[in-house]
Amino acid sequence: MNQESIFPKRFKFKDVQSKWIKFWEEQNIYAFNKNIKNTIFSIDTPPPFVSGTLHMGHILNHSWIDFVARYHKMRGENVYFPQGFDCHGLPVELAVSKNYGISKDKREKFLELCNEWVNNNIENMKKQLNELGYSTDWKYTYRTMDDIYKQKVQLSLLEFYEKGLLYRDKFPTHFCVNCETSLAKAEVSYQDEIGKLWFIKLPLVGRDNEYITIATTRPEYMEACVAVIINPNDQRYLDLSAAEVERSRYL
Repeated sequence: MNQESIFPKRFKFKDVQSKWIKFWEEQNIYAFNKNIKNTIFSIDTPPPFVSGTLHMGHILNHSWIDFVARYHKMRGENVYFPQGFDCHGLPVELAVSKNYGISKDKREKFLELCNEWVNNNIENMKKQLNELGYSTDWKYTYRTMDDIYKQKVQLSLLEFYEKGLLYRDKFPTHFCVNCETSLAKAEVSYQDEIGKLWFIKLPLVGRDNEYITIATTRPEYMEACVAVIINPNDQRYLDLSAAEVERSRYL
């Protein structure tokens, strides 16, 4: 038997893995040809946050995407399959502040360290995707903090606005008092706690020793209370329909 055909006693997957990753890169196996436009199959990949490490959710989602890309490549189509990285948002801001001990108020230095943090993490995440066998063309990778990306986003927003697909208005937002920044709804977490139910007597104007009692779990909001609403069909509170609460005696 030919000695070269004998399988080693132990399979060294790292050696085999690095061999094929290098081969795929040298042979441009995953290259996209932008000059062939009539057979392009385009995939819009979701850019993960630059946390520095891919978790199992990333691996699962990007495997599905890669399956689609490979299928269309085997059909002979020119697959445009870029991979981006989301460099914006609170995760990067907090990570840089914590790991470098710098405030975002020192804007120029802070942005410089954000770039350093992002680039280091992207390299590690690209390495993980390569080990997965991810068939993207890295020449078309992008970062959401790149000027060209921000320009395209701004142009898209203008186009959507002209088409009536979006509008601008004022809305309440979540705000973190510690890092002093607004938060997306997805970044807000909730915690269940055992609280108290407070019963507060509200004196009625012109009625001695008469009160209306309300229950609330947030008595600190009483200063913002401007009215008490009753059900007009509830006979128990019919005599209160024209009553007025004396706010000065409970604030």
